Amino acid sequence: MAGGESGLKLNQLHPGLYPVNQAQAGATREQVKAELATALRTGNYVANGEIDGQCNELHPNMHPAM
Repeated sequence: MAGGESGLKLNQLHPGLYPVNQAQAGATREQVKAELATALRTGNYVANGEIDGQCNELHPNMHPAM
């Protein structure tokens, strides 16, 4: 925070002195859907209500071995 009563951060008062954070591209909708389909098929997700373990570890009979 900058000194004084402005309530601004130093990078807001002097933007030329600080690099701009570049937004990183996320996964596309298709990539997310493919990842979800793989996780559901293999059981590679946390089982509902379980604290420790993934579904394929807790219920190996529900998912084919990879």
